[in-house]
Amino acid sequence: MVVDLEVEVQLAAYHIFSVSSMDSSTVKEATQKPTDEHSKSELALPVVSHQSLSLRRIIQLAYWAVVLVCVPIWWHMTSIERLALPKSRILAQKQAIEDVRTAVSSSI
Repeated sequence: MVVDLEVEVQLAAYHIFSVSSMDSSTVKEATQKPTDEHSKSELALPVVSHQSLSLRRIIQLAYWAVVLVCVPIWWHMTSIERLALPKSRILAQKQAIEDVRTAVSSSI
């Protein structure tokens, strides 16, 4: 517990004081590491690895598999379907409009 507190104080001192504001002897004292083996092992930052290399590879492969499967689905869902125009309905509406015009013009 005491060693942890010393490590935290040393790290805080190193981060608070910039190297430019201290002379070389002060920098050496602030960044000096303990010499005994017990303290060195506690000062060394552990390598944090939450996953093994094989698990990381499996996750990466799964990501790219999802991308490769979803791209065709996305393409199909976002493409515009081009349908033929309903020519018979258009011609019927055009004829109905002409009939209304002739009826209106003949009644005036």
